[in-house]
Parts: sequence; structure tokens; C-alpha cells
Amino acid sequence: MGNPIACANGKKVERRSDLVFPGFSIDQTFSSMSGSLLSAFGKHWSSFLTAEVIGDRDQGLVFAFLSSGGGLIFVKLPDGTWSSHLPDLVAYELKEAYDAVGSFAGWRLRVGSTVNIFDKKGRISAVEQNGLEQVSIVRNSVGEPTSLVTPNGRVATLHYKRYMEVGRIDLPGGGSIDYDYDSWSASERLAQEIS
Repeated sequence: MGNPIACANGKKVERRSDLVFPGFSIDQTFSSMSGSLLSAFGKHWSSFLTAEVIGDRDQGLVFAFLSSGGGLIFVKLPDGTWSSHLPDLVAYELKEAYDAVGSFAGWRLRVGSTVNIFDKKGRISAVEQNGLEQVSIVRNSVGEPTSLVTPNGRVATLHYKRYMEVGRIDLPGGGSIDYDYDSWSASERLAQEIS
């Protein structure tokens, strides 16, 4: 309730959710101790748009940044599968994805019943829920997500105030979600308005 701050470490965690399509929201998590550098919704805010997989598959070590703001280290086992650094995380599963000719195409990270699909650069490109695609992500030439597209063709368009700073999301039904940031630190998210 209110302004939750953990007394033990002074960490503040806050969660927000913006409904974009029926059944699909952009869930965002603020963590005052997060080290996120660039985030579409401000410093310390994470979402599925900030999820990524980075590392060296040839060396057998990758790091998965989760939409919740957390992260997992995965190591490649001799049998070619990937294992997280915590053995009890059976809900997390990382697999390499290949195209029709057998070339590396990216990653599939299962978190419970959700699968985040990443391109070969490690950027999130789609989200599946229970085996069905929920949304795919279209990016501009500098890598910013510009559109969220459902399998039936509904589109939500992201507009930026500055590089990696969302100012507005135009919803497919004609409304929009506006974001504002304070003047002394453009990366601090202040408010959202749904019109």
C-alpha cells in the first residue's frame, strides 16, 4: 500500500500496468536499486520491452534481463541445453532458436506459461502466452520498439520524446496513454494519463 519501501535495505518497488489490448498489458516495475540504463518508461522502470538476452553463446554464458527487472545467468551444459545459476528455478527455461536453414535466429525464454522471444541481437521481438502469440514488436532503425502488433493485426504505436523515452502510446481503439517525465532528470517517470 502507499509508497512501499523495504526497511531492511531502503529499496522501493512499485508496479503499474497499462492495458494496451484486451488481455495484454504493459506491466512495469520500478526498483530503486535497479541498474537499468535505458528503459522506455524511465530510469529504474522495467517492462517486457526492457527484457533482453546478452552474452556469448560460443563461450556458453548468457544473462537474461527479465521484464520484472531481475536477471538470471544461464550456462550452456555439455548436452547443449541452458541451465540457470539457481537449480530450483524450474519455471525458467532458455533455448536457442534457429531459422529454417539452421542458422541461429535468437532465443526463447519461458517464464511460467509466458515465452519471450528474442532476436539474434538479444532484443525482445514477441511474447507468447500458453503457446499462442500475444504480441510482436516492431523496431525502428535505432532499435526502439515502435509498434506492438497482435496476431489479428491490431497495432499500438509508441512515440518517443527522446531516445528510449516513450511519450505516448496510441491505442488501436483510438485512445492513447501519455507519459511525462520531470525536467531535471528526463529519465524519471512521473505520470500516465489515459485518454
